Amino acid sequence: MVAVGKQRPINASKEGKSRETRGRVDRKRGRVDNYCYKPLTRKNYKEHMMKLLRPIFCLTLALITTLLVSCSSPAKAKIPTTYSPEKIAQIQEYREPIVKAREQMNTLEKLIEEENWMDVMTFIHGPLGELRQNMAITSRKLLPKDQKVALSTAKRLFVHLEKLDLAAKERNLEVAKNEFKEALKEFDAYLQIVPSSGS
Repeated sequence: MVAVGKQRPINASKEGKSRETRGRVDRKRGRVDNYCYKPLTRKNYKEHMMKLLRPIFCLTLALITTLLVSCSSPAKAKIPTTYSPEKIAQIQEYREPIVKAREQMNTLEKLIEEENWMDVMTFIHGPLGELRQNMAITSRKLLPKDQKVALSTAKRLFVHLEKLDLAAKERNLEVAKNEFKEALKEFDAYLQIVPSSGS
């Protein structure tokens, strides 16, 4: 006669707990599944599309704003083309010392004719010493169309004066006369550019 083994009694409490635990897990999984795989309705579709299109719309708006700002340029200020009476009166104050320096060129010419080289060099660095600064200041007061011409004319003038100073050091009468003549031309040309109250 075969002995039948005793079956271990099933613990009802443990089985109940395991079923309850499985039920919790199943319910939890169901919630996760429902969250992840939520059925797409017409209302959900609109909300979903709005979420997708919102950042694209913001980016497009930002690009358009940047483009408009970069393309738009501030209104250019109107550049004057003529001298007003007030402007001429202002320039006249800077022009007067230059005119006085031009009148003193006659004295420099006599010194060259007399071959008084020491006084020639002293005159260039003395009475004409501030001429470069005065011309630079006056040129900046002119209209934009005249500034470049005035500055280049003044530059040529001082090149001739520097060569005249070198000729005086070398006691070269011929070169000194020629450089003085060229300097005088540039001097007069400069004064023609700068407006005066009488013009």
